[in-house]
Amino acid sequence: MPSQPDRPAGSAGKACALVLAASPHREGSAVLAARALVQGMQAAGTNAELLDLSLLSFEGCRHCGACGRAPHACARAPFDDCEAVFARLCGASFAAFAVPVYNYGLPAQFKALVDRSQRFYEAGVRPLADVPACALFLAGRTAGRRLFEGVGLELRCFCRTMGLDLRKVKEVRGVEKPPEAGGAVLADIEAFGRRLWQD
Repeated sequence: MPSQPDRPAGSAGKACALVLAASPHREGSAVLAARALVQGMQAAGTNAELLDLSLLSFEGCRHCGACGRAPHACARAPFDDCEAVFARLCGASFAAFAVPVYNYGLPAQFKALVDRSQRFYEAGVRPLADVPACALFLAGRTAGRRLFEGVGLELRCFCRTMGLDLRKVKEVRGVEKPPEAGGAVLADIEAFGRRLWQD
């Protein structure tokens, strides 16, 4: 992950990392995993913050065409929290996503956020300049060679649009409900968070 010179300073000279819990399920396994990731990053001396998307509201893209015209603003922007999330992302020097796999893809709420990033594509801008990022994918299933393929493609598309450099992905199987995200699983995720800043 980013070496020391690649990490812009945050508070107290530490890197500013934003971890998005990309699940609509409050207190679900993805939120627990995101918290473990934050704890690992903080243990490594990183100024990491959690953004829990289950506490926010998003409406999907209506393909109305408004963002295709100057000033390339989304017509739905005043009505939900999408722009606030984009602003938080643009203020981070590192981004991480804890994403549960729903039917081989992103959860609908997070997919709505991804679709709303179309406004940046229409404007021909990448709001971030290759900011490093990582992803943690959690699936309830334990088998399936292509289990993470769909969610990976969708997230990589979002990262390209936003200007995020997705450098590492960790895939976790057999975690669907919070009890399944037990001590050993969360400890492994926390260790992953620590290693991000030690590699």
